[in-house]
Amino acid sequence: MVSFLAAFSYECFITRDGAAIWSAGAAWIIVGLLIAWCIYSAWEGKDDAWYKRVGETYKRKRHQMAIQLSDIQTIR
Repeated sequence: MVSFLAAFSYECFITRDGAAIWSAGAAWIIVGLLIAWCIYSAWEGKDDAWYKRVGETYKRKRHQMAIQLSDIQTIR
């Protein structure tokens, strides 16, 4: 399976057709991101870990920005 993908990619990237190169490149990027996400999810052990962490970070940053904005308004 890996040799087929390697040969297919070789044929796509060796050509001088820009559309084929960009399509194959985009497909490889998407596949790479999906593989990285799968490995990360398996490593983490929980399916909900990544979006809870993102949500907490967003709330913390939003709170920090609100404090900075209130400090700026107090100075004026």
